[in-house]
Amino acid sequence: MSVATQVSGAVAQLLISNHQQVKKGALLYSIERRPYEIALQQAQANLATAELQVEQNQAAVTAAQAEVHRNEVLLANAKLHAERSAHLKRTDLLSRPQAHEHAADYKEAQGQLAVAKANLIEAQRKLGVPGADNAAVRAARATVDKAQWDIDHTEVRAQCSGTIAELSLQPGDSVQAGQSDFVLICNNSYWVDANFKETSLSRIHVGQQAEVSVDMY
Repeated sequence: MSVATQVSGAVAQLLISNHQQVKKGALLYSIERRPYEIALQQAQANLATAELQVEQNQAAVTAAQAEVHRNEVLLANAKLHAERSAHLKRTDLLSRPQAHEHAADYKEAQGQLAVAKANLIEAQRKLGVPGADNAAVRAARATVDKAQWDIDHTEVRAQCSGTIAELSLQPGDSVQAGQSDFVLICNNSYWVDANFKETSLSRIHVGQQAEVSVDMY
């Protein structure tokens, strides 16, 4: 099987040589970790920032809810005063300017409540889903998970017990994710490359048994 790293970078450590026997799970080589450690630290900092922002947005929603409640109380009081003033004005126990002033206070309270409700809606929009399910927090946490995954895959281990072949890798070489670096021939897995004549292909089908004679050292 071809051996390839899942992350790109410089080879930091090479623990094998060509034609060496290795056991399954053995460390073959590793990629320089420092760039990925820095990426993880940055991702963790971004997650902390996202969580703090959600907390601040939640506090803003709580404050906006309190402001709505306060203005509801003020509106109820203003309405009561306006109704009383209208009644007293009809019985000539209150002057018209005073009654108009209480009516104006009622309208102003209505406007302030409308503003407070609009501010609450905006605060809720900025917050989105609260807590750990917030979209920004989930995205930041996914970045942390990816950074940790990258670090975990800076070490390349043998997927089977077998023999190293076609190795030309050296410490300091740059490798690319998914690009074959050498071959590991598994002890329990063999294959044969066969070149058949075109005149024989008509008699060959998938699953057909074959005998192989090997003349080699």
